[in-house]
Amino acid sequence: MKVLVMAPQGNRHLDEQELENYSMGRVCAEEASRLAQHLLTCETCRRQLSETKAYVWSMQRAGARLQEEQQRGWRSWMYPRFALILAAALAVLAFGLSLRFSKPVAVPPVAVTLATTRGVAGEAQAPPGRPLLLQPDLEGLPALPSYPLEIVDRSGRRVWQGVLYPSASGTSVAAPAARTGLYFVRVSTPAGTLLREYPLQIGAPR
Repeated sequence: MKVLVMAPQGNRHLDEQELENYSMGRVCAEEASRLAQHLLTCETCRRQLSETKAYVWSMQRAGARLQEEQQRGWRSWMYPRFALILAAALAVLAFGLSLRFSKPVAVPPVAVTLATTRGVAGEAQAPPGRPLLLQPDLEGLPALPSYPLEIVDRSGRRVWQGVLYPSASGTSVAAPAARTGLYFVRVSTPAGTLLREYPLQIGAPR
């Protein structure tokens, strides 16, 4: 905003507003020249100008100091909270990464030997919640390159199926863990003809 300052007339002294505007450079070049000429010849106004400059300088310095203290107070209030939030966020991120990249501990399968028995009194036993390694007895069965296998529950509902490939190193096939209960492992031909059925008790009998 442009400030209009009246030039001093005659030998009158400059007022406080004129001195303040002059000291802060808020007058045009023509008015500044006129005020400067008056100050050259008026010791009273020069002394008043010095006091005005000192007052303006002290006010500016006080304002700057107040702003600096306010900024310092904001930083002292904000930085600890920001550090706490950042630490919590990093902890959550580290925990999430550990869950994502950590490998689950592998549970070894339980070897289950399936032998031909009469009834369910001699059924094979296995604990619940553990993967199985089924080893059926194929003695007396026709020699085939593969045997389809399935596990059914007491009601005959299929819960798993797979394929057994006999080899010189052994005859076994992996199956998933099962819940507690009585099951039956069925061995069939590739055409679907049932060859043998083995009882399998998972967990304690109910």
